[in-house]
Amino acid sequence: MAFVFVYQFAFAQLGEQPLHQSFPKQVKQKSTARIQSFPPLSLPFWDDFSFRTPGYPDSLWTEYATVSFSDGLAIRPPTIYTASFDGLKADGTPYDTNDQEATGYTDVLTSQLIKMTEVPVPERGTVYFSFFFQWRGHGEAPDEEDFLAVEFLNSDTIWTEIDRIQTDGSFSQSIFYPKIYQVTAPYFHDAFQFRFRSHGKISGPYDMWHIDYVFLAKGRNASDMTFPDQAITSKLSPLFENYTSIPVNHFFNSKPLEAPTFGIYNLRVGLPEPLAYRVDGTFTNYIGDVPTTHQALLRKGIPINAIPSLTHIEETIETLPDPDDPLQFNPTADSILISLKTSLYTGDVVDSLGATAVDYLPRYIPIDFRTNDEINTTYKLKDYYAYDDGVAEFSAYLTNQGNKLAYQFDMLTNEVDTLIGFRAFFPFYGGSPSILNVFVWGDEDGLPGNLLASRFNVTLQKNGSNRFMDDILFAPAILVSNKFYVGWEEPANRVHVGVDKNHDTGDKIFVNTNGFWVQNDDVTGSLMIRPIFGGGDIVTSIENPEDPITLYPNPNNGNFHFDTESRIVVIHDLTGREISFTARPGDDHQLVSIKNPASGIYVVRSLRNGKITSQKIVVY
Repeated sequence: MAFVFVYQFAFAQLGEQPLHQSFPKQVKQKSTARIQSFPPLSLPFWDDFSFRTPGYPDSLWTEYATVSFSDGLAIRPPTIYTASFDGLKADGTPYDTNDQEATGYTDVLTSQLIKMTEVPVPERGTVYFSFFFQWRGHGEAPDEEDFLAVEFLNSDTIWTEIDRIQTDGSFSQSIFYPKIYQVTAPYFHDAFQFRFRSHGKISGPYDMWHIDYVFLAKGRNASDMTFPDQAITSKLSPLFENYTSIPVNHFFNSKPLEAPTFGIYNLRVGLPEPLAYRVDGTFTNYIGDVPTTHQALLRKGIPINAIPSLTHIEETIETLPDPDDPLQFNPTADSILISLKTSLYTGDVVDSLGATAVDYLPRYIPIDFRTNDEINTTYKLKDYYAYDDGVAEFSAYLTNQGNKLAYQFDMLTNEVDTLIGFRAFFPFYGGSPSILNVFVWGDEDGLPGNLLASRFNVTLQKNGSNRFMDDILFAPAILVSNKFYVGWEEPANRVHVGVDKNHDTGDKIFVNTNGFWVQNDDVTGSLMIRPIFGGGDIVTSIENPEDPITLYPNPNNGNFHFDTESRIVVIHDLTGREISFTARPGDDHQLVSIKNPASGIYVVRSLRNGKITSQKIVVY
């Protein structure tokens, strides 16, 4: 059975829903026997979901499979990655589909056992539990009756609700709010646990909550919500202008590097010492299947300005890779993998001289707050364009059968190139595979224009987590330049495409309803669609430009005059075979001669003002 969930504004042409594709949503829930194999934990308990703890998440959590741990569902979290709750189970299906309005408990996140009796009696009044939460984020908003429950397990093994977080209409979807609770006498036993449970609609991806920075320790008080921690909060943004990947030959044509940014958040109180960071690059150039790796230090630990308490900043990496260094970018390479490791020097745990930081107090031992101070971001030069980072947090879909979707790509080269197809991540929601009609359009004043190619009855494959389906190829291939659009028509069986929320190119998505193209304003993010370039026979379809290019005589004997404002890209016969020709300037037109002409019909494809046009000629 296919499950379809719709939450959108009235008259929206695109809908979206969260995906449960990111770790550990697809991890099988552990059995009771497995849970008992872990000894009770000692304080402090700390998790910012940055995935650096050995054995994580089993070492900290017993129930977690229904919760999504990702870096794209929440907005501006304290640290990179959050735990997110909604109305879908671990496999991405609803808890119940019988009643679309039914509500109940949904996702749950439960800690491992904690041995609270290790806390000396005189210090038990200083034990506090805290976290940060966000209402909605990028997801669907919980209603006033929906809630996130915070529960403790008492010494009688009874779960007690200590708080029920509900909105009164004042919550912002982009703010993380602090919560802190004192742990009282009934919870000082050797099998203490805490958990979070969301309550809302059980019929789909609704009522989303996010938590981050969970901390349970002694030596605290009711206002202890700052920490000796300055953390990275986001991945690096794209390196090639809007793209994370571009064709390698397009890169060497224009070398379009753009300084990426990343987020930093200061959880410290007061003004810290200035931060510093370094960037290490690893460049792997492939010639055939043979890799050659080169390491380069792009930025040393140069200080940046201090960050005020509880403040986010966006930092721009000032020193870029060198596009003219053949060790970094070998111009003969078939593909190049670029990995940038960004490391903060924060003074968390230890100061710049190696001594214990002044604000690293005994209650934090043995936490290492430096575990969220490093990120690795990978970019690729190969044969395709990609706006996305390879991980989908949501999926998007057309809301009505027969509507068309088009995704705009701006080529980072002035040269014409051959588009051979595209690949996309189509999440599978059960039911019969969808049959899709796919298209490529040229550009007309910033909207999809002439139809350049089409392919009908493409069967979509069942895909795993963030796995792109096999390439959808066009035969013959298509010549494109400057700007083009890739997309499809919505079939009867709804089609979802992955959405990366970390980079927004929603203004490049267009929807055709009733014959008119409109720019998307429903979906924020980047669709996981990647056009592929390469060799291949050239398409023989003929456009009818409103401003035709001068070509005469026609018919001719293989010699003709051609407009000087245009450049002939290729001449081919009706089988797609490329035909050799020469062109030389004349008085007011080019003089074109086909080598060894044979009688028949030919297609002349040319470039003028960034647009490809085609004209037939007859050779006698």
